[in-house]
Amino acid sequence: MPLPVIQQPIYEVYLKSLDKKVRFRPFLVKEEKLFLMSKETDEELAIVNSIKQVINNCCLDEVDLDALPTFDVEMFFINLRMRSVGEKVKLSFTCKEKNAEGEPCNFVNNYELDLEKVQYLESNNHSRDIKLTDTVGVKMNYPVLTNIESLLSSENVFENSIKLISENVQYVYDENQVYDRSVFNGEELENFLESLTTDNINQILKFFVDAPKVVIKDNASCNKCGHEHKIYAENLYSFFI
Repeated sequence: MPLPVIQQPIYEVYLKSLDKKVRFRPFLVKEEKLFLMSKETDEELAIVNSIKQVINNCCLDEVDLDALPTFDVEMFFINLRMRSVGEKVKLSFTCKEKNAEGEPCNFVNNYELDLEKVQYLESNNHSRDIKLTDTVGVKMNYPVLTNIESLLSSENVFENSIKLISENVQYVYDENQVYDRSVFNGEELENFLESLTTDNINQILKFFVDAPKVVIKDNASCNKCGHEHKIYAENLYSFFI
């Protein structure tokens, strides 16, 4: 006779790029084992793959995770962790506020990060359309998990920057035509990028810097001197894996 199966609650998370809510269940012991195994390898690629596998296991709607921008994957993962383990993450911070004598407080405060305060943050006037000259521009896609996996294979910063750009160009355009990604090959794109100036490349890289990100903003007072600190956290994966 089979043992009883415990029914898990169903939750929802809003994903910005899809502009809709997606249903999921909490992760279970079998998913937690994936995290533990990835931690034992101490490799970023293994951690990224474990996050991907756990989200795929727990998602109850049809979502192409490989096409989901990394900021949505992060929002999904944080909500998944929050509903599976809890809303609080225990951290600490050192107060560096100086007293009247100019000496820093240096008191180490325990602090609980409240995941319920997670939010999307997007820079003003952010656009996927980047004008490189008066007549030439590019339309960019947001990075996805496969881009991160690709970047982890190299430690060359410049090489990674060019790779990130080339993997996320949706199309190139001028005053006469739109050149969709399907009509040019990798070599042609490489030649195009190599014809740009350093300023042009920095314009495109700024797109990634200004892209939506998942952050937590909060305030916390020092338990010794009472100074109120502004808490700001991004790259939230690192708190959980």
